[in-house]
Amino acid sequence: MKSNFGQFSNRQLMVMFVIAAVGLSLSGYLTVQSFGHSGVAGCSGQVFDCDHVLKSHWSKLLGIPVSVFAVGTYVLLIGAIVGSSTTNRRATRERLASLITGLSLAAGFAAFWFVSLQAFVLQHFCWYCLTAHACGISVAVISLVGNTQPYALNRLRIGACSFGLVTLIAVLQIATPQAPTFILEEFPQVSSDFQSEEIEAEFISPFDDVDLDVRSELIDEPETSTSTTRIQSNSGVREAISATAPYSAIMIARLMLTSRSSSLSNGLLVSTVVNNNANRKSKKRQHRTNGSKTEAGRVISILNGSLKLNTSHWPIIGDPAADTVIVELFDYTCPHCRQTSSTLQNAKKQRGKKLAIVALPVPMHTKCNDSVKVNHPKHAEACELANIAIAVWLTSPGSFEEFHNWMMKEADAPTAEQAMNKAVELVDKKQFAANFESNRPSKCIASTVKIYKRAGAGSIPKLVFPRSALVGKVSSLEIINQMIDQNLGK
Repeated sequence: MKSNFGQFSNRQLMVMFVIAAVGLSLSGYLTVQSFGHSGVAGCSGQVFDCDHVLKSHWSKLLGIPVSVFAVGTYVLLIGAIVGSSTTNRRATRERLASLITGLSLAAGFAAFWFVSLQAFVLQHFCWYCLTAHACGISVAVISLVGNTQPYALNRLRIGACSFGLVTLIAVLQIATPQAPTFILEEFPQVSSDFQSEEIEAEFISPFDDVDLDVRSELIDEPETSTSTTRIQSNSGVREAISATAPYSAIMIARLMLTSRSSSLSNGLLVSTVVNNNANRKSKKRQHRTNGSKTEAGRVISILNGSLKLNTSHWPIIGDPAADTVIVELFDYTCPHCRQTSSTLQNAKKQRGKKLAIVALPVPMHTKCNDSVKVNHPKHAEACELANIAIAVWLTSPGSFEEFHNWMMKEADAPTAEQAMNKAVELVDKKQFAANFESNRPSKCIASTVKIYKRAGAGSIPKLVFPRSALVGKVSSLEIINQMIDQNLGK
């Protein structure tokens, strides 16, 4: 670089160049991730959650990721730094110094705005974002401290312009209505000749290999009894566990020792609201609730009549004979469905015994869901958590509701170890271990994944009504009630 001449020394320009290059690299990476679906590497946790930050309303300005504007800012800043260091014209260097100062202060003010949003609004942080913001604050400080000729530019005027620009960004973000978080999808109509066919009372178990590619099937699960096979006291824990329900023998051993409470969770969710009064089969099955009570099973139609379920033969929250049943397909590890799950719980509280929820886990991980193409770090234990939940249900159907509500209560998912500990607080340890070790949970999950595919797979969460689906987060109880009333006439 040339010798010092103008606003900044060569050393200051060099330091600013390096910092701006780091900021540009980070902003470029975040821009790519904003348009992708693979998730940000190494940033998935209860506090540092880049996916949560990058998919929020505040990550965009006029529908454009804010990282795009950051890339533009750093590109201009680097260009100005290079220009200032390579020109011998004093007037040009002073103009470029003014531009460097303005861009640097804008980056600094913007950093304070977006860090505040992460801290006080989102309550989650993205360390990539924080590092990029640290770059902005650093160049802003250097631009102020490193000014060797204060009279050459009106820093107050430039600072006011930069602050005004960032204020405009904040106002636009606040004033911009949040985009709808869900869309309405319609299911294709089943052909009339098929609709007239009578479905035989042949119940297909989720514990068998089921082909759901035909146009209509009855997905069902045989009666579940608590008199399941126990692990012999002198045999300990088996060394090998089914590959389709992966979990270590050490964890099974732990659950035989102590249990402790923990807070929990989140879930990806595909929900199906169905009318039990429509297309009801007379075939009845026994259903365990709270250990001894039995209820008649209900056959319900979903996905515009292309699929049928028996409410008493799958995990259910509430009365299987309720007027309205919601079939919920979810992933305990997905954070974007927390509000939807909470909204569904509020709907259940409002409608009381008239509403029940069939809860079917659909883990979003390639280990147990072949519709997933890229694994996100957040879903690393999705399959394990789903297997634990199904094992709880197999061991004690009456305890499933309490366990499920515990899993879905908090903003973040519990770890598999925490879920294990909670499970053995609620159900018999040895029976739970036997069920968890078996391949029944993984076979049940395989069937719920096939139902998820039939519901269109893709984006989640989904609230699937008999003929349509709300795809995306639904935080309005009024919307859910309207959909129930419009689709079911309740």
